[in-house]
Amino acid sequence: MFTMKNYERDRRRGVIIYFLYFSRPKSLELGSIIYLLDTKNYPITRQRLAEDLDFLRDAGLVRITTPSSELVLNDNQQEKFLNKFAESDGDCDNDFCARLTSRGLQFQEEHKTELGVIRVN
Repeated sequence: MFTMKNYERDRRRGVIIYFLYFSRPKSLELGSIIYLLDTKNYPITRQRLAEDLDFLRDAGLVRITTPSSELVLNDNQQEKFLNKFAESDGDCDNDFCARLTSRGLQFQEEHKTELGVIRVN
């Protein structure tokens, strides 16, 4: 069912994908994503960002990493990082990053559809 709240949430997720698309091949620190969303009038809490990133991660569009991580993290490790970020008071904003997966890249470039995300260009 369409509601304005769902539309805003789905669009915010699309904006996150958009930011990650233009930062590639580099990843974006989660604190930077909060700042960028705020500049586009999408103020967001750490908890809400973690929820959105967890949704995008489950959909296979985004991967959570650490800035120095050269290893591929499994789902449990990514989930732990998101939980730690959500519970922090801003002291670990630069400790965690997000980057697009190949599926996220296809979503942005090829106008793929994804339930729960509105593509932004």
